Amino acid sequence: MFRGGAGRFVSDAYGHSGLLGDSHDHTLDLHEPGVVRRFLDEAAARGLLPTAHGVEETDGWPLFDALVGWTAAVSGPAAGTAQ
Repeated sequence: MFRGGAGRFVSDAYGHSGLLGDSHDHTLDLHEPGVVRRFLDEAAARGLLPTAHGVEETDGWPLFDALVGWTAAVSGPAAGTAQ
């Protein structure tokens, strides 16, 4: 679950659906391949996945920083530049 708040934004009328970001210009697109999988992997590593049937909400913002760091490491400083 991602809720907007101080220093955090979620997609609304001004952004496309699935866009998350913070006040440090870090963004993640939940529609980009692999992003949701990384959230699930990180949640599993932290023991946050539910163990019983039913509906459970978990705050996703603590996982956001880990994914932003992983995305930067995969992209590298030269990502998107001509070689």
